Amino acid sequence: MYKIAPLFILLCLLFVSDPAIAVKTRPPLELSFSYRYLSENETQVTLIALSNVAATKVSIRFELPLGLRLLEGKVAWEGLMKPGEQKKVEIIVQENASTSYEILGKADIHFVKGGIFRQERRLVLDRSGSKTLQRRSPVQNKSPRGNILEFRN
Repeated sequence: MYKIAPLFILLCLLFVSDPAIAVKTRPPLELSFSYRYLSENETQVTLIALSNVAATKVSIRFELPLGLRLLEGKVAWEGLMKPGEQKKVEIIVQENASTSYEILGKADIHFVKGGIFRQERRLVLDRSGSKTLQRRSPVQNKSPRGNILEFRN
């Protein structure tokens, strides 16, 4: 009986642990934007990808809307990434005076064991002077185990 008690206590601790201290999962690849206003109509935009897993191939790219002109830089990068590695793709764009533009940042990560993960991020450049990262409301999916909120950027 004494040998079973420590095992029983350990199992109780595993199953009754506090969800607040649970480890939150991270996506395989995290995308983010940074930007710098260079002049009245030129902006430097950087798309940053942080890999959380080993990947055989990663592709990172900008999708620019019509009317937004690329002045410098390359809109895409492709290569290998190790866990914890960060890659930046930087461009300089020219905006027209009276409109706002939505720049898409997209990434595909191909896993070593197969499969692909895709992520998308949006940046709105607004000529009124406010440059914002646009976030969408969470999407609620119902499953047999309860509701799941998915946050998509």
